This record gives sequence, C-alpha cells and structure tokens, in this order.
Amino acid sequence: MANGSRKKGAIICLSGGIESTTLAYMLKKEMKYEDILAITVDYGHRARAEEIFCINKTAEILNIKVKEVDLKWLKEISGSYLTRDDLVIPEVKDDELFNKERAIERMKWWWVPARNLLIASVALAFAEHDLLYNNIKRDIFLGLRRELPLPMPDNTPEFVERLNRVFEYSILTYHTGEKIKVYAPLIEMTKEEVVRKGAEIGVRFEYTYSCYSGNNGKFINGLPVHCGRCSNCKKRRLAFKNANVKDPSIYLVPP
Repeated sequence: MANGSRKKGAIICLSGGIESTTLAYMLKKEMKYEDILAITVDYGHRARAEEIFCINKTAEILNIKVKEVDLKWLKEISGSYLTRDDLVIPEVKDDELFNKERAIERMKWWWVPARNLLIASVALAFAEHDLLYNNIKRDIFLGLRRELPLPMPDNTPEFVERLNRVFEYSILTYHTGEKIKVYAPLIEMTKEEVVRKGAEIGVRFEYTYSCYSGNNGKFINGLPVHCGRCSNCKKRRLAFKNANVKDPSIYLVPP
C-alpha cells in the first residue's frame, strides 16, 4: 500500500498530569487525530494509583486506547522521592518555589534515571510496530512544558530535538522510507498557560493529578487527593489561580 494511503495516528505519553491530559484533548479536539494510543508507564512511583485512575477517566472521555507498560524495575535503581515509599516528601516553602539555586538542590529529589528517554523509546517501539505491521503512521507526543525556574535536562526543546535525531537511526526505515517524529507542542508554555489552554478546550481537570506523594490510592468524593505540601501541588494551585480557572483539586492541606 502506498505511503499516502497509510492511516494516520498518534501516540501520547499520558501521565495523568495537567500537561499530558491537556495535550490528549488537543490531539482529539483540535488536531483531529482519529486513532490515538495512550502509552502510560508504571515505574514503581508512589502516585501510580491516582495517575492511572485519571488516565483511564481521560481515555474514557476521549474514547482513546490505553497501553500500560511495566517499568517498575526503575524503582530499584532510583533514589527519587517519587519512588521511595519509605521517605517523607519535604514541604517546599512558597518563597523557594521559583528560586533557581534551591531548584537545583531539589532536582535530585525528583530525578528518576533516564525516565523520559525510556518513556519516549517505549512510544517509539509501539509506533514502529504499527508502521511496519499495521500500516499506521503515528506521530509521538510528549506533554513537556516550560518548567520554572529551571527545567530538568530532559524537559527542554533541545531534548526533543535530539530525540528526533536519534529516532532517525532507531527504526528500520528501508521498508517504509518514513520517519517517526516526536512533538512537544506545550514546550514553550508555562503551567499557567497550559491550564488556560485546557480550560478553553474543556479539559476535565478533576481527572488530572500532579502530587508527588500520592495518597495510597485513597479517594475523596470519587476524586484523587493531593497532599498540598509538595512543590508540585503548590505550583498546581498557583497555576489555576494565575490562570483565573477554578481549581477542582482536593488537597489534604491547602497549599
């Protein structure tokens, strides 16, 4: 079958957070992708129960498929607070949220070795499978956004650019002559801007999750609970406030 007659689809790396969820809605509502596959990765992180709940809710709303991939072995080599159930996640003071020097100190708290690279590679594997065997050409989408005050190295335009260069040499192109590309449409947007965009296109924000701590899968009124203390909870609340969008989140402690 000729390349022009290939079915066009998308893969989104869906975490259940504000960014990737908003991007999923954009793919469906604005970019008009009909065949969307959501890849979600379990790397042994403590908020997994809350995240997968939100992922499944979003998939149901948008009528998209979900494939869950087990990378729990990452927990064994990670010292991150995200994967260490035995550690209490420290509270970050409001006046330190956007302090660059303190952000550098905290980076190691949240860093899971090669996580984003592995997730993107998983998405590439599924995309290549569909290209070779199912005649579907899928674009890959990552919900990365502009991170303040300082981005992780794998949360930058440069990371996406280099991923695409590596991807050119990571798939079998002789039979199709086609490339698989990865996109990050939100990469220059702040969290506040993403919230505003999500509100415009009807994102159900109550089915998004940002908390680093998790709440052991305990829900209130059918919704996941945010700790309200970690830096991600505080940035979430500020993003809604600054975007002038109602925050539907449930916080154990008001940020």
